[in-house]
Amino acid sequence: MLDIIPITDFPDIRMRCAIHSAESGSLMVIPRENGLVRLYIQLTTTNQSGGKKVDRSTINPDVILASAQKILHPYKLAYRYCDWWTAYQIGQRVGDNFSLGERIFLAGDAVHTHR
Repeated sequence: MLDIIPITDFPDIRMRCAIHSAESGSLMVIPRENGLVRLYIQLTTTNQSGGKKVDRSTINPDVILASAQKILHPYKLAYRYCDWWTAYQIGQRVGDNFSLGERIFLAGDAVHTHR
């Protein structure tokens, strides 16, 4: 994710939208305050394979921006200011049960995992 003040010729950069590139992944645009735009960017390639956990220390705003630029091609994307960025890896798990003694139940946000 990047929170940036974008420099781009993409016409819908100030509108909520989702872009899917067949070769490069997906990107979602969420307008924010003070000229900021939040970009949720799918990184489709990593240096590791085989289902191993990605070394997130190799991901930085330039890596994320490069992925966004591929997704938006032929439009151009750069930024004047980056207010915040992060990289997270989606994890999926299935629990054995979601209750304890049929008295305590986990559902919704209580079941999310964070690292």
